Amino acid sequence: MTKNTKTGSQKVEAARIALAKAEASAAREAAKGNPVIESLTEALDSINADINIHSRLLNGPNSFENRLASIRLRADWIDAQMTLTIAQDELLRAQKISLQAHIDNLAERVADGETEIPTASQVLRDLPQPQFAQFIEDEYHAKNAWKDSTPSAITARQKAEKNATATDDSVASAQ
Repeated sequence: MTKNTKTGSQKVEAARIALAKAEASAAREAAKGNPVIESLTEALDSINADINIHSRLLNGPNSFENRLASIRLRADWIDAQMTLTIAQDELLRAQKISLQAHIDNLAERVADGETEIPTASQVLRDLPQPQFAQFIEDEYHAKNAWKDSTPSAITARQKAEKNATATDDSVASAQ
């Protein structure tokens, strides 16, 4: 338990603030039947509700900042997806050209009566192989993790971890 470390002047100031709030509340309560006061109180309540809505949009898991961060992460993921698709498409087109050339060459050799031709597995092994495909694929999967790195996902994961830790602690203490 912590000890209260307020100085005397801080305690007096806190008491003055509490007294002013109590007096204002008592005055509002006494003037409750007054139509002007009721109208102004309704306006104040409306403003407070609007402030609450705006405050939630500025802070918290659904804030503008967090929503923009989520969109940026998704855009990075889409960019990585596009890069991977382009790399795979280029590789497949190069393999297609190479394989077509092998087929044409082997067809001519067979037509000329040659019996010693490479096996299909040997020809396929000679096709162009991806040079950076694994790197690009790893980048794609890393950026696909955007779903797990949004603020709301992180908050949910932290809550789940906290609950799991609390459950583990209670199970351990029960044993």
